[in-house]
Amino acid sequence: MEPPRSLSVSRRRFLQVLTASPFFAGIVVALSEALRLEPNAVRLASLWRALATGLTLGLVVEVLPFVRLGRARRRRRSSARAFVDHALACLALMLLHTLWRMADKPYPFAAAAYDKGGVSRAVAVFATDALGPRGLFSLAELMCRLHSRHQRQAPRVAASAPQLAPSTERVNVVLIVVSSLRADRMDARRAPTMSHLAARGARFERAYVSMPQELPSWVTLMTGRHAHHHGIRSTFPTWDERHGDFDALANRFARAGYATRLITESEGDLAPRLNLGFAQRVGESDRLEANRSPQRTTEEFARELYGVKDQPFFFAVFFSALRFPHVARHASYAKYTDLAYRGRFKYQTPADPQSASPSELDVADIAHIRALYDGAVSDVDDAIAGVMRAIEREGATNSTVLVITADHGEGLYEDGHGAGFGGHLFGDESTHVPLVIYDPRIAKGSRSAGVVRDVDIAPTLYDLAGVLAPGELDGQSLAPRMRGEESDSRFAYAETALWPSARVSGLPPDLRIPYPDLEALTERESSHEGARIVRRTEAPQVAVARHRMVRDDRWKLVYAPTRQGVHYILFDTLSDPAETHDVALAYPEELNRLKRELWLWMTRDKQMEPHDGFLVPNVGAYYP
Repeated sequence: MEPPRSLSVSRRRFLQVLTASPFFAGIVVALSEALRLEPNAVRLASLWRALATGLTLGLVVEVLPFVRLGRARRRRRSSARAFVDHALACLALMLLHTLWRMADKPYPFAAAAYDKGGVSRAVAVFATDALGPRGLFSLAELMCRLHSRHQRQAPRVAASAPQLAPSTERVNVVLIVVSSLRADRMDARRAPTMSHLAARGARFERAYVSMPQELPSWVTLMTGRHAHHHGIRSTFPTWDERHGDFDALANRFARAGYATRLITESEGDLAPRLNLGFAQRVGESDRLEANRSPQRTTEEFARELYGVKDQPFFFAVFFSALRFPHVARHASYAKYTDLAYRGRFKYQTPADPQSASPSELDVADIAHIRALYDGAVSDVDDAIAGVMRAIEREGATNSTVLVITADHGEGLYEDGHGAGFGGHLFGDESTHVPLVIYDPRIAKGSRSAGVVRDVDIAPTLYDLAGVLAPGELDGQSLAPRMRGEESDSRFAYAETALWPSARVSGLPPDLRIPYPDLEALTERESSHEGARIVRRTEAPQVAVARHRMVRDDRWKLVYAPTRQGVHYILFDTLSDPAETHDVALAYPEELNRLKRELWLWMTRDKQMEPHDGFLVPNVGAYYP
């Protein structure tokens, strides 16, 4: 039985309207692109994203002056012609958007475009170096006759919105940790915001971390204890290690009535593995380097700060954009790089620092890698400016202590020390970090040239905020130095992180005790909810092989165990700041003085004990 003619007419009319709609064309174009990128198995999430993209394209096309035609013209167009016009407009928009993304953040397109050479490389270079984001927006404006802004704005606050009342009793605290930020990059050219804050507050020019690796260093900052006391000595702690009572800063501040938040970028999923006391974690779960966005982290900070009304707050902000491969927006990328460079690291540094030794790089490669790093520094500095503006908008500037520091620095092929962090203790690149503390009650632009440590930060914040500190901290408050009072010189200590492979950038093979690579030392944990890669156990050779060091204001001593015995390497950092000459034989008194101090610190690790000149596992404590 044939359907009624009226129904057939209605159906045809519906199909005509549908195919003539720009939304239909946008969805078809977006789905086609999704199927092209994932032809074997398009996930449901990808389909939903394609649907949203298509609807957005259709909406934009609907308002474009060169597509939005008068009614008379629309009546004259067939639905097929309308579909083609709309589809071409959607394709043009997608192309412009892709070129803009390529220009704004070149790294994600390096493998798909630049590395392929030929036309693909020419398009990538034209988009990033010739046009840039502004040029592409000008092109889009010319094509679409629209004036659009492309910069993401921080959340707006209504004029009548309640503001945080400055507290005269308790100060707020914002701890900003920038992963891989070197102390020598905090200057007015590359980091004007951080430099300005340092000029107003207390700048500690010789601050050192005790284990230059993300998770152990983060826990040390939060607890004021060295790794052999808080128990986190690698990025892969076991379930029992993760669920200990750390009695950390956020725990104490929360009990004192503070609102606590952890706002992170992609690498920040390291911190929530542990019970550090934060009431809420806000940030990205996507660990792709291309998706690191310090500006997005700043926006999250502003939203969370706006939500805190009647409480003092303790916020920790973690930026990871400085990590390899040093991803930055175009404005920051173009500020320092040589646009004429055509080497293999044009848009990104080696994803694995161990994969490229200095002998495999030429002068232009190394210069470009450092320029990419500086661009990422500038990007994060802009984001920190946004954090400070958010605090100012909430009226909390005069009641907030600000701290800027890093979990570790990063080697950039200086003086034979290689690249990366945590693999060795030669040179200051991975252990020397910036430290700025701004307290509006005592700010006066002081500079301290004496040695301070990461374990000193937690005691300082307890002191400045008047929050009860736990006992037996390894650090001491820096508040007396901030007030200009006398302070004793301090020793800084450090130990190497877990070596992921047999090759460690900047560390000669004969200066290490080899042990199995990372794959042999870790496993996927499945006995508890939320499987993670964890360390099976810290094998005895791993504990024995760690390098340790102690330093004061002038001298630095490195303990380097090898199969032939322990090497003690002494550096005079005053005359040899690059740490390239061992002067142990020339200064035996300094050697012996620092050896005694280093062994006092090493033997505070209750799992270890001295044996034949080595620090070795204490069998009773190591395997209870």
